[in-house]
Parts: sequence; structure tokens; C-alpha cells
Amino acid sequence: MLDVDPRLPWLAGVGTAAAFVVAAGIRSCRAYLELRSLRRAADVQILRGIRMPYADFVGWRALELEEPAARRRVQRPLRRLLRDLERVSLPGASPVNRVLARRHLDELRELESLLHRDVGARGVLLLDQFLTSPASPLYARERAAAFGGSVDEIRHEFRRS
Repeated sequence: MLDVDPRLPWLAGVGTAAAFVVAAGIRSCRAYLELRSLRRAADVQILRGIRMPYADFVGWRALELEEPAARRRVQRPLRRLLRDLERVSLPGASPVNRVLARRHLDELRELESLLHRDVGARGVLLLDQFLTSPASPLYARERAAAFGGSVDEIRHEFRRS
């Protein structure tokens, strides 16, 4: 619109357009951060074990986690872990406690097969934490005794849903 009047320099039009693009980027970033914060708050509630019926915002997150896309996002790192554990060659530079994880390989395979079914939001979150959290028994060698219990808890959540 500013470029319509020939008396205005073209730089004014470009500068105004750039300002709008920057403002849109900032709004988009703020909306993303707010959504991420809401997801985290809902995840905490779900992990605490509140039962259905969920509050509206927790229910929204639970539905999001129960979608096939969310299960696939958790399934990818689990498959990668299984593939790494089944290799006979030397491992790469990964902090995974491979010796312990190989002892539980059958249970981990079972978790991967259970992900093909409909699983609850809490199970998806527990598996995601197990696979990604540095405090998980999968990585923290001082928590090795909790490995089997963590896998059993996830399996129990998968079967319950």
C-alpha cells in the first residue's frame, strides 16, 4: 500500500513490510512458547496420575498424546535404541547403559510392539521420559536398579489403556 504513492521512497514500503514480518515472527514464537508451557503443565498433571475425566486443558493434551503421530514420535527413538542394542558391532558414542538395557531387550521389544495399539497418554509420557531424560535408568548408571521397575510401569500403563 505504501508503494502506491510514487512520492514515497520504495525503502519505506520494504521497511514496513519487514516490520510486519518481524512482528508476525515474534507473535508466532510467543504463541509457540505459550503452547509448550501449557503442554508441560498438562504433562505434569497426567504423570501425577490424575484419572479421567480430565479437565479441559489436560484432556486436550491427553488426546494429543494418544494420537498415532505422538506414538510414532516416541516409537522412533525406541526403535533406534533397539537397533543399537541388537548390533554385534562396537557401539557408538551414546550414554546408554547398554549392558543393562540388553538384559531387558525382550521387555523393550514388547514396549515397541505395544505402541502399535492404542495406548494412554500417561504411558506415552512415561516412555518418552524413559527414552529422553538424563535421570532415566537407561542413562543414569546410579539408577540401574530402577530399570526393570520403570519398564514394568510403562508396560502396565500400556496394557491398562
